Amino acid sequence: MIKRIAYLVSIVLISLLYACTGMNDLHEDFMKGGEITYIGRLDSTNIFSGKERAIIRCWISDPRVKTLHLYWNYKGDSLIVSVPADKPLGALDVSLGENSPFPEGDYTFLIYSYDNRGHRSIVYETLVNIYGEKYEQTLVNRSINKVVANKETKTLSITWSGSNSTSEVGVEIFYTTIDGKQVSTVWNVADLLETTIIAADLSKEISYQSLYKPNSEALDVFKAPRTVIKIE
Repeated sequence: MIKRIAYLVSIVLISLLYACTGMNDLHEDFMKGGEITYIGRLDSTNIFSGKERAIIRCWISDPRVKTLHLYWNYKGDSLIVSVPADKPLGALDVSLGENSPFPEGDYTFLIYSYDNRGHRSIVYETLVNIYGEKYEQTLVNRSINKVVANKETKTLSITWSGSNSTSEVGVEIFYTTIDGKQVSTVWNVADLLETTIIAADLSKEISYQSLYKPNSEALDVFKAPRTVIKIE
């Protein structure tokens, strides 16, 4: 019985030895090119979207980073951006659509950091929304509850209904003054209870359009189509 136990123990030890040897061989194969060096990936990003453009603001803390490689459309498109020497401790803005319009849509960007020896970071993913005509086509104008025109004082008072969207930031009104100038005035959404246009030529067309920003940090203001104000 003792001999049988000793034999089984020997078999187990030999199996463990071969297993460890195999793991070491795999590790040696993996490390043949030397120790792998990883560069720090981006710390964070902030996205500023606009009409057919956007800015990806990148924060980098690894001073070894020399370039950022950005990929989108399933790596079908790419962009390489140099990192100035003073940027690893600050923010770097990467502009999209600066020289030509960037197609409207929702994108997942894969961003890698590289040093000057070709070492790469792990991937950093960020979502970017680019707005354009399709978004503008969804915008509608705020409704008007009441219009009062005073031809003697050349004023037009407008009482507005509530906002159609939390993205609305104001209304722009277009009219002709009594001295023939075509002008426009912008009213912030907080002031849109009742507005009064003065020195207006009420015989000429007066129109308006609601103004929108997709979010508080959007680069551009988007406009709904103009609507003519009916004057009784």
